[in-house]
Amino acid sequence: MSQTMKLWERVVEARLRAEMNICEQQYGFMPIENTTEAVVALRMLMEKYREGHSELHCVLVHLEKAYDRVQTEELWFCMRKSGVAEKYVRVVQDIYESCKTVVRFAVGVLE
Repeated sequence: MSQTMKLWERVVEARLRAEMNICEQQYGFMPIENTTEAVVALRMLMEKYREGHSELHCVLVHLEKAYDRVQTEELWFCMRKSGVAEKYVRVVQDIYESCKTVVRFAVGVLE
């Protein structure tokens, strides 16, 4: 990915974050320096449910594996439903549509 595209993605992300209301308890996809806060919060939650003899279900997703399985039409739908301005939906669509994968080998390039 070009340096220009990486910079553009950061600009778009910053603008989207400024537009959206994201609750403080959201740890996924958030720019935090470490996971200590999230681990402490999870541990407290586990202890609370254990004391109350209640079941607690947690899901940990390996995002690198899940990322490629995102259905883009669903993503656009969810962005619109969440109140993301149409101009940002179109910008993100453009980023997805302009992505191109190239694999370089010692003997050549696979596009």
